[in-house]
Amino acid sequence: MKYKTPKRSTKNKQYYCIELNCNNPVFKEGNKCRSCGNKNKVYINRPSNRKGVTLSEVTKQKMRESNKTSNKGKICSLESRKKMSDAKLKGKDYITPLVVRLRNIFEYRQWRSDVFKRDDFICQKCGLRGIRLEVHHIKRFLDILREYNIKTVEEALLCVELWDLNNGITYCEECHKLEHLHKL
Repeated sequence: MKYKTPKRSTKNKQYYCIELNCNNPVFKEGNKCRSCGNKNKVYINRPSNRKGVTLSEVTKQKMRESNKTSNKGKICSLESRKKMSDAKLKGKDYITPLVVRLRNIFEYRQWRSDVFKRDDFICQKCGLRGIRLEVHHIKRFLDILREYNIKTVEEALLCVELWDLNNGITYCEECHKLEHLHKL
């Protein structure tokens, strides 16, 4: 027996009068509202179920307090924005943007391609071919950048150890994950 997908509900759309303080159901668009007599002023969506709900004083006070501490919509001075930016970056590694730039330059892609060719596009751990391969740095990329105090792309291009083929090895995704798990 074939499975049939259930059909969507074919209930008639419910229309509501938009006259102030009315919100009564109207049976078809264009019909008059039974309570106020308005015609062609209807909307399909139901009125909010929160309409008319009164909030306790405690809730109102909490809402007021949260709105006071919020910086949403406030315009900050340049000095304040710099302080906030510094606070966000505090404790983070400033080398990260350099690493991103280095991984997108031609020399890095060439180094990666040369490692794949040297290893004949085979995972050096499990020996599989034809799957997604990755190049693993034997000596970590960041460690080399820190060791030679590299701050710019030009300095990185001059560093011989960074582009050494013997510092890379081809792994498949799974073996690469395992390699990093064993180092932890």
